[in-house]
Amino acid sequence: ILRRRREGRRRRRQRRAQRRREHRAIEQAQRQRRHQQETQGYQLREQQRRLYPRGRSQQRRHERYQRWLQRLEQQEQDPNRQPTIYHPRIAIPGDYDYYS
Repeated sequence: ILRRRREGRRRRRQRRAQRRREHRAIEQAQRQRRHQQETQGYQLREQQRRLYPRGRSQQRRHERYQRWLQRLEQQEQDPNRQPTIYHPRIAIPGDYDYYS
């Protein structure tokens, strides 16, 4: 009677150890996966930061201004362009469209 019980106990202990081992393996796999995802996200963030840096507003503004200047110059070189009237209320003599 004693022997069988001892064997059962040992078996139970083995089963418990096995279960514990499996649990530990599962936890380790989850931890590894989480770590991998974190590092992946970090790498992605770094890549984004390298590609689209922040804090370059001055440079961007300057580029926009340069583009605007270029566009102005191109418009001024355009041959069949009307001169811009900046004050539409000021009547230009000889501009008869104003009175129509």
